[in-house]
Amino acid sequence: MQLAREAEQFKRQALAESTKSTYRSQLNSFLRFCIYYGRSHLPADQLTLKCYVSFLARSLNPSSISGYLNVVRILHLNAGLPNPLLENWELAMVKRGVARRLGRPPVQKLPITVDILKSIFPLLDLSNVADLAFWAAALVGFYGLLRKNTLLPVSASSISKAFLLRSDVVEFSRHSFLLKIRQTKTIQFGQRVLVLPFVSCLDHALCPVSVLLRHLVTSPLPGTCSLFSYFADGRVHLWTHASFVAFLKLCLSRLGFQPGSFSGHSFRRGGCSACFQAGLSITDIKLRGDWRSQSFERYLYVSAGSVYRGARALADFAGR
Repeated sequence: MQLAREAEQFKRQALAESTKSTYRSQLNSFLRFCIYYGRSHLPADQLTLKCYVSFLARSLNPSSISGYLNVVRILHLNAGLPNPLLENWELAMVKRGVARRLGRPPVQKLPITVDILKSIFPLLDLSNVADLAFWAAALVGFYGLLRKNTLLPVSASSISKAFLLRSDVVEFSRHSFLLKIRQTKTIQFGQRVLVLPFVSCLDHALCPVSVLLRHLVTSPLPGTCSLFSYFADGRVHLWTHASFVAFLKLCLSRLGFQPGSFSGHSFRRGGCSACFQAGLSITDIKLRGDWRSQSFERYLYVSAGSVYRGARALADFAGR
């Protein structure tokens, strides 16, 4: 029946590709566990679930365990079976015990700050189109508080409307431009378009407007190309997630930083912190970063000096 086939197609398209990839990895983990320990995966009984939590606790942060269990729930619901996690008191107690015994604060990647950007700039040769495209991506990611999935494609063959295209830059002038964000973590179904303004910066090296304009003029390509693609050696190249982060870590290593402490998400965290330090309101930061909740607060990076100044101000006030 045609409608049934269409329904199945829509069902398969319900999840983003990145979510499907995560679920596949987590499902494989559960299936390997069941095979190795001789447990039934469908339906999974109480003992299997409790043992699986104990197994995961050997290598995962307790906060990650719920995600792996969620795939077990999905596996059962897809098979038409009851959710084995629902109102499961014993399983909840095992998870709580793991959190109490092994819980630890999450390790966040460090932010890319203005000072770090200023240090990276002398390492680049902007007469090289690849370096210029990298720098344009870095500045747009920083000032736009963008997620890596929005900024760059996963691979050269990616077919997605999630990452930025040349056509997403509109109303370009010498002093500003607008960037249309068509899909993000919070814009999954085309329900709206986020439009971010970018304005020129007094520091020419850190100016997203002048750098992006130079990049676009140097590598004129169709609007359907990735925004940070470039033309060299007679063909089109582009920065992907992996190549961008690898080059970033190379630069950071040359500067004496621990490259493993940074990631592509460091630009989003650094931009968020810079907005806070610049005095933007909480509402403005949420709008620019497209956060739906207060979760952005964990991105804020407050230096030790700022914390000390706060303590000093409090002591001075109390000592009057």
